[in-house]
Amino acid sequence: MKAVLLALLVAVVSAEVHQFNIGYRPNLRQRLNAQGKLAEYEKERNELLAKKSLQLASSSSPIIDYEDMAYMVQISLGTPAQNFVLFIDSGSSNLWVPDITCAGGKDATCGSYCKSTPYDACLTFCQEECCTKTLSENLATTDACQSKHRFNSTQSSSYVTNGQKFDMTYNTGEVKGFFGVDTFCTL
Repeated sequence: MKAVLLALLVAVVSAEVHQFNIGYRPNLRQRLNAQGKLAEYEKERNELLAKKSLQLASSSSPIIDYEDMAYMVQISLGTPAQNFVLFIDSGSSNLWVPDITCAGGKDATCGSYCKSTPYDACLTFCQEECCTKTLSENLATTDACQSKHRFNSTQSSSYVTNGQKFDMTYNTGEVKGFFGVDTFCTL
């Protein structure tokens, strides 16, 4: 019994605390309301969604309203650092990001999702040059990786391939990929 208590005491004393900043960003509705633009946004959004409802109804992917997401963390992967913004997910112990092989390894381009997402929300999910100030074009995209930041393991001197594949299912869909090991930092 004394040995167990001693081991527990040693473990507690030698434990390290890792801290990082968690960013809070008021949700889109809060920001638009503060700017007096909420009613205009909701009208434009509802019109766009009504127009696209037939296309979206035929999609096998669920449509998720991200307007109320608020907590994210900025991280970097690799050497030299490649930066990403991640939403905190307590439902998984794995951190995953899209890499350059996503969607056949095409270079990132601006997908219709980014062009039709409100500007403030677009900046969260897409590269800035892909965001427009007004809602336009079509919500549906067949390339889930279009306009996303993608990790390029060939540009990281610290990346080590693992060789194992993963397949995770969430309430909103699934993700498949492969494991790798690299330098991880919070910013």
